[in-house]
Amino acid sequence: MRNSFWYLAGALLVTGCADAARPVDESGLAQAVTVSRVIPGLDLGSLGGPGASSQAGDINNAGVVVGVSLNQAGLTRAFRWTRNGGMQDLGTLPGGTQSGATRIVDDGQILGWSDNAAGARVPVRWNTAGRIEQLQLPWLSDTAYTHETADFSQRGEVVGSATGEAMHGWYWSRATGMLDLRDQVPSCMENFAYAINAQGTVTGAACSGLGYPMAYTWNRERGYQFLDIGEFPESVAFGLAISDAGTVGGFIDVRLAGQPAPAIWPSGKGLVRLPNLPSREPWGQVTGVNDRDIAVGYSRDSTGAWQPVAWPNARTLLLLATAERQGGSAAAINNRRQVAGWGAGNGGARHAMLWQLPGER
Repeated sequence: MRNSFWYLAGALLVTGCADAARPVDESGLAQAVTVSRVIPGLDLGSLGGPGASSQAGDINNAGVVVGVSLNQAGLTRAFRWTRNGGMQDLGTLPGGTQSGATRIVDDGQILGWSDNAAGARVPVRWNTAGRIEQLQLPWLSDTAYTHETADFSQRGEVVGSATGEAMHGWYWSRATGMLDLRDQVPSCMENFAYAINAQGTVTGAACSGLGYPMAYTWNRERGYQFLDIGEFPESVAFGLAISDAGTVGGFIDVRLAGQPAPAIWPSGKGLVRLPNLPSREPWGQVTGVNDRDIAVGYSRDSTGAWQPVAWPNARTLLLLATAERQGGSAAAINNRRQVAGWGAGNGGARHAMLWQLPGER
């Protein structure tokens, strides 16, 4: 399921009116932008009471949310939230004390991490019954520093990134074992793998021949493809999310201006850049996209705070309200237009949030 270069008047955001403005776009790709309504959210609470932090990381098409929360002992624990059952602690490996959930697929399997009895943090999967197991994923031979899981598919494929002398995106399945994506996608030094969809298509970023990270997709059967970045080769682009329909979400920093613009690449089409919130230092990213090409993520507002936002189309931006408008981020969106993420309150604690976007479910 799974910033622009404009400064708009803050009144548009506060009132939620739908007036459009034609901003100045330093890249030469001006487009009309509508800052639209504010969408209220549901605070999902935490495992440790009102003052404890929680953060949602994903939501599947059944509306099940997963993430991390502090419990009453102040330990980080993975949670699963349902509307009927509320927030439930998923537990840890035997002997472990902390865990976190990062992804959930439609059959209810959950990807995450747990520490083990030796205190090491290892990748894990919870099955549909909630039983936890360690994923026995081998490390790439020349990645001695870190080896992080990022996403998985219902078919059991897992992707992530590892650090050695360079960054290595990787893909694992029972059929192939561990594949170094630097060997699959031409990469001068760096390669990152961030997401995989139900069809086994991976997205991430790889250092291109020009020396800049470029968004790509890769599939075992079809190979790799670098994604279109328009007319500006001296740009950085990352693919951070991919829908089951094949649309990639992420960002592009045109001409290395230091102002990443949220972007999507609909399957079979070119780059679509999305607007940011009004800010003198625009910055934003798409972190989730559904099969209808509705994107969610975050954008920096005029105060410098990150705010959770949604883009139902290329010219409309919705602010996803948090408990006290202190900041936050949307993490994922399902095909029922439900959005999971987090928002901060005045006390600084993050709370997992759920928003329902308007429109047909």
